[in-house]
Amino acid sequence: MRGSRRTRERQDRSRIIALNPDAFVSPGWLEGLSSRMTEGLAAVGPVSDRVAGLQFVGHYLLGRQARVEDLPATMAAEQAGASRESQMLMGVCLMMRRDLLDAHGLLCEETSLGADDLDISWRYRMLGYKLLVVPGVFVRHVGSASFATLPSLETRKLVRRSDRALLQRLRAYYGEDGVPSSMELFGSDIFAEALSRAYA
Repeated sequence: MRGSRRTRERQDRSRIIALNPDAFVSPGWLEGLSSRMTEGLAAVGPVSDRVAGLQFVGHYLLGRQARVEDLPATMAAEQAGASRESQMLMGVCLMMRRDLLDAHGLLCEETSLGADDLDISWRYRMLGYKLLVVPGVFVRHVGSASFATLPSLETRKLVRRSDRALLQRLRAYYGEDGVPSSMELFGSDIFAEALSRAYA
């Protein structure tokens, strides 16, 4: 018993959680994510109600409507043990391996207001690691609370600055005119507007 506790504590210290201030977790969320963090994975993330890509909970409800307060139990029951590999994970709630952060760098400060999760998702995949969505874990996301105290114009400026920083990193890697589409990079149109502004 004592040995298993030490192993669990050691595993907990080997992972870092990024959690938005407007994200609300439910019982069992940490264990649900941690149980899916296996060899070869860089990060795992839950499904949510306000998020892009494969983490959007609607993909797993098959057209059904559900009350947000019922979603943690519904997803845990219906998606137990399920996982989906993804090209990106959103920073609403993100579990990452500490050893990879130590070896390859933390979240990028230049992209910290809007594109840091895209940046780290892309970096990890370029290094050959996988990202995993865990549909059995639901985290509610209120959305936009991180910017709630800022005027909308200021928010747009910060997000665009973050997008430009990510674009600079992508151009440095692929070449000035060789940056792939948002769908190719992230499996989502999430960065399409930023790319269209850059090449307009």
